[in-house]
Amino acid sequence: MKKKTKIILVCILLGIVVIGGGVWYQVQKVAQEKQELIQKSAKEIDEFYKWNYIGVEKTTTGKLWRNPASGDLQLNYNVYLNSGKKQTLSAEWDSKKNIILVPFKNGEKNKPTIKVPESGQYIPHSSRFLLQPKDIQKLKKQGYSTNIDGKQIKLFLIKEHPQKFEH
Repeated sequence: MKKKTKIILVCILLGIVVIGGGVWYQVQKVAQEKQELIQKSAKEIDEFYKWNYIGVEKTTTGKLWRNPASGDLQLNYNVYLNSGKKQTLSAEWDSKKNIILVPFKNGEKNKPTIKVPESGQYIPHSSRFLLQPKDIQKLKKQGYSTNIDGKQIKLFLIKEHPQKFEH
């Protein structure tokens, strides 16, 4: 009887170790995925603001958190302007895992200069005048840098996404 009890206890202990190891592995995997998402998003955030606006010094990412109301992941980040001002904003992701960033509007205080004026207006679809991360990658391949001006951005977007500009 003692031998059966020892075998049962050993089996229980092994089961606990296996379950604990599986839980630890999952926790580490989720933490790594979050860290990769923050790193990828930090680059996209920095490029978005430096390519679409004049006067952005740098951006920094903050906390990645889950919105309790919607269940969506959100990332807090700061946009530092050349004037010494700072804006704290929050990004989220769409269903295709593309980051959705907050554009500055014309009426806001403490904002950088907008390269394409239409992107800062309160009109439907004003975001169509903003370069998105995929657009920025295409422009980089064509040899452009953050020094691109508003007219070049507008021409590129009309050429690249004509369906967005059809009325």
